[in-house]
Amino acid sequence: MHFLKALFGKKQKQKKTKKARDSKRYTKEKDIISKGDVNQKRKIAASTKSHPEILFYLASDEDVQTRREVAKNMGTPVQVSEILVKDEDDDVRLLLADRLVKLLPGLAEDMQSQLYAFAVKALGTLARDEVAKVRVALSTALQDHAYAPPSVAKQLAMDVERAVAEPILVHCAKLSDEDLMAIISEHPEDWALDAVIQRKTLNSDITGKLFSLVDEDKGRKLLKNENIALEKQTLQNIVEKSEDYLTWQEPVALRSELSFSLAQQLVGFCQDTIFNVLTRRKDFDTEMAQEISDLVKRRMDFMAVDNPGETLEQKVNRFATAGKLDSVTILDALAWKEEGFVKLSMSRLSGVHHLIVEKVFASQSPKSITALSWYCGFPMRVAVELQKTLGRVPHQSLLYAKSGLEYPLDETDMIWQLEFFGIEIEIDPEKIATEHSKS
Repeated sequence: MHFLKALFGKKQKQKKTKKARDSKRYTKEKDIISKGDVNQKRKIAASTKSHPEILFYLASDEDVQTRREVAKNMGTPVQVSEILVKDEDDDVRLLLADRLVKLLPGLAEDMQSQLYAFAVKALGTLARDEVAKVRVALSTALQDHAYAPPSVAKQLAMDVERAVAEPILVHCAKLSDEDLMAIISEHPEDWALDAVIQRKTLNSDITGKLFSLVDEDKGRKLLKNENIALEKQTLQNIVEKSEDYLTWQEPVALRSELSFSLAQQLVGFCQDTIFNVLTRRKDFDTEMAQEISDLVKRRMDFMAVDNPGETLEQKVNRFATAGKLDSVTILDALAWKEEGFVKLSMSRLSGVHHLIVEKVFASQSPKSITALSWYCGFPMRVAVELQKTLGRVPHQSLLYAKSGLEYPLDETDMIWQLEFFGIEIEIDPEKIATEHSKS
């Protein structure tokens, strides 16, 4: 008990001593500045040991250099920022911004504190400063700062001055996905989107949205960003667009997320140089690399013309005679957009008149197209491609395989679909089962 009393008494004595010391320092510094000696005022304004109330007073001094010293003094109370942030001198505001940024790590330890709130409020005002160089300096300082206040970062990112917004848009991790999308949609300048595309990290959700907005040039830049994440559906959309956006083909061929099925689709229409890119990729396993190589060769062979005068019917006959009029050849033809070959082949395989085959695809009915694919003996994956490529069935209406491989309709339903077009069904169940098993 005696020990606690002694300790408490000692602390009280220390507080009284410090208070007396502060009071004495305050009186001394007040006397010095009252004499109007500019050099003395500047010296007090620059000292981290100066009394806080004196620094408050000097923040409004008529001598600009004195105010500058107060602004950069690490001992100046954060509350003084309310005065300095309105200073007419640009350098005062620049020095204030620099000091507040340096103080952020310590202040951010308690983000609920009044001091942190004062600092963020002052930084927010500086982020709207009418002088661009102040905003540029703040943006540069906060672009990769671990404690950059999100509200301040967003304000800077929305700036119309490129030198202000760009560093934040490219580098600042404090911008949320929602902020980025809002800025892109609201920002009046086209370079804002270019800046976001350069970010080191973009999650798959925002990347998918970006690809729905970009033109060919911006999309190519985005594809070359190896740090972005691409979901399967986004990559599917990119591959499909690359048929028209030729400059996308090489970067998408190099994406590590590219699956074999998408590589197959890309090979169907890409330029010859992209074939080499795909076959030279080192990250594909041996089996996949060989499959792609075989696929490239087969697709090239499909388009090779031995007889320049060969008609479409003669080409179908040639594949049929060679025993190659099957689902693999149909997929090759679909990849090359050889619609006439596919329709005539399906007429040949099913015994259905080619005009009726035309009507089935013109109906854009996913069920009817699926039924015709089944009647030709194709696996369900071909039916999906037929719906998309020849049937132009909207993505949301496509019929997909049941359990990954099986046709989603039962035999009765498919027969009804075919009979609706006047097709007289002659089914050899064994033949159809055999053909489907080849998939």
